[in-house]
Amino acid sequence: MEKPTIAINKDIPIEEQSITTLNINKRTMNCLKAELFSYPYNEHDSFLIKDVLALREHELLEIPNFGRTSLNDLKNALREKGLTLYNSYHASIT
Repeated sequence: MEKPTIAINKDIPIEEQSITTLNINKRTMNCLKAELFSYPYNEHDSFLIKDVLALREHELLEIPNFGRTSLNDLKNALREKGLTLYNSYHASIT
């Protein structure tokens, strides 16, 4: 699948950058946006990487249409930025 290329602002900490800066495919991105948009605390349309990092692996897999392929896509994109997801069973997954 096609992965969009987005310009990254180096002055903003990685966790504060939009999830659109992640090198993930469109399906993964759409699933994340739909999930994060439904959160009551989210008062903006710009979903941040820190919002994704707050989710555990099992929570991500509960998102409709977000399966293992999407999870691996996301984990690889985060790894490219030096980040890892928090896993409920381990401190971090790589």
